[in-house]
Amino acid sequence: MKQVLSPVIVKPFWELTRCGLWEQTPDPALFQHLDESNWDQLIRLIDKQTVTGICFTAMQRLPMNYRPTRAVYLEWYTRVLLIMQQHWRLLDTCHRLTPAFEAEGIHPILLKGIGIASCYPDPSLRMTGDIDFYIPDHFQAAVDMIKHQGVEVIYQKGHEKYNFNATCIELHTNPIQLPARMTKANICPWIGTTTLHKHGHDYRIPDADTNAALLLTHPFKHLFSWGVGVRHLCDWVMFLHQYHEHINLPKVMDYLKKVHMESFTSVFTTIAMKRLGLESAIAHPWITLPNFHGVRRLEEDMLHTGDIGNEIMAYSQVLEASSTSRKHSFRLIGLYRQLLARLLRLQTVSPYYARRCFLVKIEQITCKLIKGDA
Repeated sequence: MKQVLSPVIVKPFWELTRCGLWEQTPDPALFQHLDESNWDQLIRLIDKQTVTGICFTAMQRLPMNYRPTRAVYLEWYTRVLLIMQQHWRLLDTCHRLTPAFEAEGIHPILLKGIGIASCYPDPSLRMTGDIDFYIPDHFQAAVDMIKHQGVEVIYQKGHEKYNFNATCIELHTNPIQLPARMTKANICPWIGTTTLHKHGHDYRIPDADTNAALLLTHPFKHLFSWGVGVRHLCDWVMFLHQYHEHINLPKVMDYLKKVHMESFTSVFTTIAMKRLGLESAIAHPWITLPNFHGVRRLEEDMLHTGDIGNEIMAYSQVLEASSTSRKHSFRLIGLYRQLLARLLRLQTVSPYYARRCFLVKIEQITCKLIKGDA
């Protein structure tokens, strides 16, 4: 699962992402020797990290002779247009759903996605795949309302999911999730809201404290499932840049320490400062445990897994498949070793959860072997 990318690709990638966030001009020296093959690898990495629109605007600021070929440029531009169209479709869906919920006395809170996109210079360039609503009260009434409209609702761990207006909608009972079973000891004791005014509409979104916890716990949970992507990091950078003065830092940090996330928070924010230009004065209060090895490990894992974590998902499908063939058994053993090796590497990022997930995975593998599925 571990893959080392060439600095010829990695350095331009970080430069385009950073400059796209801050509307700056990239250093042309990083792009002068890129050939067509290099650009192809770079764009695949950009797509994998779902920062396609952000990087495109930075690339446009390069001198003409440092840009990719016209064919590559046009293909990239087409994907950016699709991202922008998706953004406006999601906004339209929110415009239609929110009043429908409120007419039934249900007041949804918009999570991540569109709300965080408003922190970006151009919100429509932040790739958003679905709409997440937190339903603090009358959750079952919200689900029943959807079912009464003849829409199929699919239960997934931690939320209900359905499709509306060609958009995936997720309804959550708790906005802050951890890579462990939620208990009274680790559930967040405060969930606050505020109002976002956007295009003539008002939306309820998490307040600064809740969003800070959400934007850290969400990628943290992904780290121990599909993997963290650079888009998660971009969200954290843009949010902190805009709202750092509104966050009750001691309150949020107390919760993060309580759930064993202080190491991850330090590493994640260090990368945000080092790679994406988050101001040091804003970043340093969150960096309570400097961790050079953790920064290197998380960077490597982030660049490899990407925002969606398709590769780890593909591995999971193989692990869940049932077969008695010797070839399948050998492949399973190889994948088990890779998954466990990844968790061992992540101990430098989050010792508590990496060890916990390692033991859980060992138990799952042992049970599978005993049953004869491997």
